[in-house]
Amino acid sequence: MKKILLSINLFACIVLLSHSQCPTPVTPTVTIAIQGNPQLICDSDPIQFTTTSTYEGNNPSYEWFIGGASQGVQSSSNGRIFFFNTTGNAPYTIGDGIYVIMTSNDPCATISSVQSNTIGTFYGKPKLDIVHFAVNVYQSISGNQYSNITSYSNQIQNYNNVAFCSGSSITFEAHPDIISSTTVYNINNYTQYQYLINNELQPVDPSNPIFTTSKILSNTDIITVRVTNAYACPYYNNIEFSFSLNILSAISSGGTISADQYVCNNGLIEPIVETSAPTGVAGTPKYSWESSPDGSNLWTTIVGATENEFAPSYGFTSDTYFRRVVTDPSFSNTIECNRAYSNTIHIGVFNTVPIVTIDDPGPVCEGNLTGFGIQLIGDVALSDYNWYVNNVVVAHTSTLSDMNIINALNSGDEVWLELIWVCANENPPAPISNKVTIDLVSCGVFSTMITGPNTISPGQQNAVYSVPNQTGFTYTWSITGGTIVSGQNTNSVTVDWDATIANSNARITSATYSISVLETNPSNQTKTTTFDVNPITTSVTISQAQSNVKLFPNPTSGSFNIEMPESGVAVAYEILDVTGLSVASGTFTSTGSDQNISADLNAGMYQVVLKYNNVVTCVRLSKVQ
Repeated sequence: MKKILLSINLFACIVLLSHSQCPTPVTPTVTIAIQGNPQLICDSDPIQFTTTSTYEGNNPSYEWFIGGASQGVQSSSNGRIFFFNTTGNAPYTIGDGIYVIMTSNDPCATISSVQSNTIGTFYGKPKLDIVHFAVNVYQSISGNQYSNITSYSNQIQNYNNVAFCSGSSITFEAHPDIISSTTVYNINNYTQYQYLINNELQPVDPSNPIFTTSKILSNTDIITVRVTNAYACPYYNNIEFSFSLNILSAISSGGTISADQYVCNNGLIEPIVETSAPTGVAGTPKYSWESSPDGSNLWTTIVGATENEFAPSYGFTSDTYFRRVVTDPSFSNTIECNRAYSNTIHIGVFNTVPIVTIDDPGPVCEGNLTGFGIQLIGDVALSDYNWYVNNVVVAHTSTLSDMNIINALNSGDEVWLELIWVCANENPPAPISNKVTIDLVSCGVFSTMITGPNTISPGQQNAVYSVPNQTGFTYTWSITGGTIVSGQNTNSVTVDWDATIANSNARITSATYSISVLETNPSNQTKTTTFDVNPITTSVTISQAQSNVKLFPNPTSGSFNIEMPESGVAVAYEILDVTGLSVASGTFTSTGSDQNISADLNAGMYQVVLKYNNVVTCVRLSKVQ
């Protein structure tokens, strides 16, 4: 007993001695924090917690708790840092949270064990949800056609599975789920999209989740949507999703119907029948009929008209247009490519009594009456026509042709037109036209050709060209390659033809010479006649001055002399009158002296054409009495 009391007294002394060494008592503290930025932590990444403590002594211990469950006691060398391996999806909520209890051995500590703060929820980087992905698909040309395609737990589902038209404009809009922290981040700024058709990457804006294409042609085309996110965790930042659509090929043709019809007011029409069947329909065609007042865009479905032909039982009082609509009943929804139209037919209704007038042609040259101008006002379709001359029917036609009566008309005949209207029984008959009295005048006959010299020498002068003179006619001449010397505004003109090449060392290879006359008769009708003139193109033409040829006397009252510039030259000469006709010709060989030419010429102007050594020289000669 004495030993036990002695030990107790000894311990009490030691304790009293220790407290006597702590002038001020202290209270230990400990806090924990996540190492680094918690927003950058990905699922399954280890999270490091660290402690900050005071008055822990020289050898504290740490006991970590997760959800109230102890993770064991560790000494100061290991217990200050705690690693937690995350599982599940961020953000992470771990029961009551994570905290630590620190036991201090500071001799001045008022308490030995203290508990840290609790981190009950911490955050991580977002990831793309690989088990939930949606793509909205819609088609602008088919009204509100819409399909939602979803991938959930790797099972692709197509809700509201509508059909889309092959080759039409289809829009895709991707909606991937992105798991993020409770703090709002603009994660879409980091998301990029790719669309592939049959594994071929399509040119799209990678920042835009919407993609529109016309390349989807059949059910076998595979569309792939690929999404990446630079902000998401690396092993969740790239997902893709492939699917196909219900693609419908367009109906090839809606067939044809027959035909335009015309009826009188309140009249019935013949049944509208099929002239060719629709093509490209998978099942049995389904029919409906539409009508329109003008055949444009305002079409109304006709209730009860569901056959391939249509026979209205009511009378028509205004113009109406019809067309047949064909759909394929194999598809529950009606989209544009599952709708085809026939041709449009027109039902015309005669409500207006027609009026017909013919124009009075006035005075017309005999043989030049070509027809009458005719004006029609009102409903004249399906009408026949009677032509009257002097109150006698001379022609009955179904068209307005008047050619079969023109040639039989004489001056003083009275002509008029009667319209035999198809609706004469329902409405007053159409009136006859005005009456026209034919006035034919003698205007002469236009010329068919111009007379005058055809083969000419370039530079030839005083050539005369003419057409027959007609009373009351006027004449306007024009020329190419020459000059009209006299006679303009008459039926005969005198022409000086140009020498196209004045160089005596050059040869004429091509030249254009022609003369035309515009004749105008008393009825102001016109006709142009053109005469192409052929020049001599095998010799060089030089002027008299260049050739040094002399012709004298000139004027002459009898014969005349030709003096050539050199002797021993074979010369051919031809004398032409003003009309271009040859009146004398001959040959001689120059001797170095005068060559006398004797010709029986009437008084007037002549052209002496000399040909020698492939040279042509023209000299004007005047013959006097």
